[in-house]
Amino acid sequence: VKIHWTHLETAHVDKIMAALAEQYAFGTRVNASPKLHEVLVLSGNTALQELLKPIEFESMICFLECLFKMHAETERDVANRRRVAEEHLMRTCYTVIKEYMNGVEQLSAPRRASSARINMLKQKPFTAEQKLINEHIGAKVPVIVSILEQFSNFRDDQFAETLPVFYTVFSDLILSDSLPIRLALRQTMNRIGRLRVNLAPPPSVRSDPSTFTTETGIPVSESASQLADSFSFSA
Repeated sequence: VKIHWTHLETAHVDKIMAALAEQYAFGTRVNASPKLHEVLVLSGNTALQELLKPIEFESMICFLECLFKMHAETERDVANRRRVAEEHLMRTCYTVIKEYMNGVEQLSAPRRASSARINMLKQKPFTAEQKLINEHIGAKVPVIVSILEQFSNFRDDQFAETLPVFYTVFSDLILSDSLPIRLALRQTMNRIGRLRVNLAPPPSVRSDPSTFTTETGIPVSESASQLADSFSFSA
């Protein structure tokens, strides 16, 4: 699709996306089925398990890439493609993120309850059902990262337009334990800060702190000293 995108008619894109949506729905049913998971484990058919796992997430990543491309279209059938993208993009991204966070909440709620009674190091291991949920949400991580990266590539006007819908779910992702998600989210939140409150870009981690200056032009080290000197501490 990526290679031939510029040559695809909108009708072709519609058919591709319909097939991807159907594949995603199938993959979701398969990966979220405890009974099927149990049968596959008992049968020892690990090859089939490994084939089934990526179906859901690879199809959703491709589906989202098509939607993001249509949303940013500037050459072919622009009005039509953007209309289709606007109908599906926001709802799809929102649904995927909420599904992920629901899974995280399902896992964290019983463990929070147990941690109130026993030491964290002595928590009970996951049940078979919790293991399945954990694997399922873990496999969603590349999808969430892809969503965050694609949003970060939006123009400022497009990015600002999506914030009323997505700020809440982006904030929810702060609770994720996934490092790739948190790193991608950091870039998104920095973008929000620069766009909405004129937050300055973070300084390079290799910069020498002694060279930073305040708005008055005073080096930070001197400014901090002046601030400390302005306070008097009495016994």
